[in-house]
Amino acid sequence: MSTETTQAAPAGRRSRLSESREREIYQVVERLLREHGYDALTMDEVAAARASKATLYRRWKTKAELVVSMLKALKPPIATEVRAGTLAETLLEQMRFAGRRLHEEAGLMRGLGMAMHQNPELLAAFRDMLLRPELDATRKLLDEARERGELPANGPDAEHLLYMVLGAILGRELFEDEQPDTDFLVEYARTVILPALGLRA
Repeated sequence: MSTETTQAAPAGRRSRLSESREREIYQVVERLLREHGYDALTMDEVAAARASKATLYRRWKTKAELVVSMLKALKPPIATEVRAGTLAETLLEQMRFAGRRLHEEAGLMRGLGMAMHQNPELLAAFRDMLLRPELDATRKLLDEARERGELPANGPDAEHLLYMVLGAILGRELFEDEQPDTDFLVEYARTVILPALGLRA
């Protein structure tokens, strides 16, 4: 395991990077991840391409935090990005969005998924910074649907909905050795998720 993930930020006042500067750094991180993978990525390598190491550690305490911040900025959580009318319409559109993203980012996400199994710090950052906000956004989506009368008060909760989605994504690769594409995910939503929620397409 790389020692880069455990280094702490140096003492001193934390300066704020501009939004454009942060985005430049994230783009470098994404490129290096695609080229070398998570374990080979170092803060030194990022610093050499775009910023000083001290600047990086003033903004991000660990490599894991930097990588997950990049994902959050460049690949925003689906539940916070996609809304489309009724709950059923929104869920179908989210599946279309997820299918496109999985197609575009298959290599990157597969590599990070493997890295999480070997890097507890990366897994913890992914859960705290991406999965929990996604869960909160999904919970809000379901609560709003209940207020509109689209869902019963005792219907499935946000955790169960995300388990169904993850099951479709992971299950297809496990059983069929195929990436879940948009058509598969939309059909899964129509035949499994919407009926489980008591909804119609």
